[in-house]
Amino acid sequence: MAQADSQDPEAIVAATRDVDACTGWIRRRSPTNALADYARATEALVQAVRANGVRRVVFQSSVGAEKRTASARSTAWPARRSRSTPSTST
Repeated sequence: MAQADSQDPEAIVAATRDVDACTGWIRRRSPTNALADYARATEALVQAVRANGVRRVVFQSSVGAEKRTASARSTAWPARRSRSTPSTST
């Protein structure tokens, strides 16, 4: 098992070398801009997966799990409704 800092793209590339599956968890660093932390870490993991041909990824994130103020919600990723959600119109 290898570990790497989620904010260090080179370390993630090195940790995922010669593996066919990996898991990713993102550690929040910034108390004020968690979404930027998550975006950087996600991009680093994607870069590593592509560089090393990792075939399977399990990704865990807490984005959306924390309570946010109205102003913070405006910067959040938009919610998406599942395509399998039945229509309410008749």
